[in-house]
Amino acid sequence: MKKIDNDEKPLSDIERLEQYYGKLHEGKIIETTLQEILTAVPRHRARTDAYDSLVKNLERDYKVKLIITSRKKNKSLKYK
Repeated sequence: MKKIDNDEKPLSDIERLEQYYGKLHEGKIIETTLQEILTAVPRHRARTDAYDSLVKNLERDYKVKLIITSRKKNKSLKYK
């Protein structure tokens, strides 16, 4: 089993956010698009719900609000 050096450890979501959006502090609001957050904090699923736990953890632990918008628009069905 190969030992992982500190330089080789994967970055946590929080570290990635701070690298991309700056230091996290209470009251900070990060409003971003899904495409941008996928670059900063990659996920296998390209959906906003893939970040639900990160959004909750940021609010609970850091008092930071993360708002992720998607270019997809909900289309309501109209019945005649």
